[in-house]
This record gives sequence, C-alpha cells and structure tokens, in this order.
Amino acid sequence: MQGLPRCGQRTQTGYTLGIMSDEAMRGREALGREFLERRNALWAALRALEPGASAFEDILTELSALIGWDRARILAGLGLSETKADSGPSL
Repeated sequence: MQGLPRCGQRTQTGYTLGIMSDEAMRGREALGREFLERRNALWAALRALEPGASAFEDILTELSALIGWDRARILAGLGLSETKADSGPSL
C-alpha cells in the first residue's frame, strides 16, 4: 500500500494535495504556541493604541510581517479604514 502523496505532489487525477509534510508539521507544532502568543499580543497592543500613533504603526508593521496580511486587511480586522487610521490620535 502506498502512502499519501506529499504536499505538492500530483495525484493520479492530476490534483496537487495540500497535505503538509511531516517536517513542516513538526516545525509548525514547535513554533505554533510562540507564534500564536506573539500574534495575539500584537493584536491586543493594536487595540489598546490610538490609530496614527507611531507605536501603532510600528506594531502594525510587525504584525503584517508576522502574519502576511497587508495594512488594509489588518485595519479592517480592527474595524478601521485607512482614512480613520491616518487621521492620527484624537485629542
């Protein structure tokens, strides 16, 4: 009996399966908790800061690099738009 095709291998029907390799799974498990904790901390920090503040932009950039989302998508996740975030801190 043959095992399942690895990620990226074509099946007899020609479809590529999205099954992760054993190595990728081990890596994801090892980094999973740290990744989730860091991601969650960055989201919490963004929620606590005023949009437009320099710290807000720094954290937004870090979160973007971590999760691969662009600025607009992260702002939407916070319920903000580009114009609202660029308006700066309210006084």
